[in-house]
Amino acid sequence: TPAKDQVAIVNYVDSDEGNKVITTSGNLTGKAGSKIDYSTKSTIQDLENKGYVLVNDGFPAGAVYDNDDNTTQTYTVVLKHGTTTITPDKPGKPGEPINPNDPDGPKFPQGTDENSVKRTGTQTIHYTGAGDKTPKDDVQSFTFTKTMVVDNVTGKVITDGSWNVTSHTFGNVDTPKIDGYHADKRTAGNTTITPDDLNKTVTVNYSPNGKIIPVDPSGKPIPNVPTPTYPTDPSDPTKVTPDEPVPTIPGYTPSTPTVTPTDPGKDTPVPYTPETPAKDQVAIVNYVDSDE
Repeated sequence: TPAKDQVAIVNYVDSDEGNKVITTSGNLTGKAGSKIDYSTKSTIQDLENKGYVLVNDGFPAGAVYDNDDNTTQTYTVVLKHGTTTITPDKPGKPGEPINPNDPDGPKFPQGTDENSVKRTGTQTIHYTGAGDKTPKDDVQSFTFTKTMVVDNVTGKVITDGSWNVTSHTFGNVDTPKIDGYHADKRTAGNTTITPDDLNKTVTVNYSPNGKIIPVDPSGKPIPNVPTPTYPTDPSDPTKVTPDEPVPTIPGYTPSTPTVTPTDPGKDTPVPYTPETPAKDQVAIVNYVDSDE
């Protein structure tokens, strides 16, 4: 008796899911010794479109049916899940298909967009209080980056990735010196940002420097005389120059030759004493009569 029709089957398995069968050719039948009329090409292409990657095609070219009625010839095509790496240059697009040839398949999940893998933070030093001499804001920036990996078959995030650094601390910036004003900070900055706390602002306030105010002995300002503003200390914008000479006022003597202000924003009254010229003195010569 001639051998019965023989049966062969090709299984496509997922090596990432314990070799679970993804799909199968179904039973292929034919005479013993005849060529198995089957190609894996279109099924592999279809699975690749869905995000799989071929590991091994175990169905050989030219395979023939065997002569054994009691067994089914089984061939195995092994595939694994493809992955997509998400970087700041190539972020995911949540809601859009991961596999371009499978528009109804898995979509990029939330949390894979550009902001999830790239965040830029700033330190802003804001200057205020010196009118049109106030410096512009000093802004420095730093970018945190990370890489994520998504499973093309399931659409799940496999690797959440970690930021290149967990925090960044900016340097200090020397406060600019402005003539006639003193600042409340000699340097500013040194703030720390993180991917979840990206922007820090530090404010530097300028205030006008005080003046030397010449006053008379009763404490009243002397009219029409110079009232010089303290110069800002060249080496420290929060201070004014010590030992500042007081103005010369003709006809007056100052109580001190120099002033060192204790508060750079406060005026210093300096008493002056008027120089009084001596009054005319009186002398007299008497001629006396000694006989009288």
